Amino acid sequence: MEEKEIKETLEKQLKLLSERSQNAVEKELEGLSEAMVDIAKLLICL
Repeated sequence: MEEKEIKETLEKQLKLLSERSQNAVEKELEGLSEAMVDIAKLLICL
């Protein structure tokens, strides 16, 4: 997978997590937030 494809995939995952967090119950928010931060960090590094 090329770097561009990796970035696109990570951006899609970040968007899906963001959408999921809109309807998440409180106990799910921590995990969703952590996953979103991890993806954002990866995107910054690429």
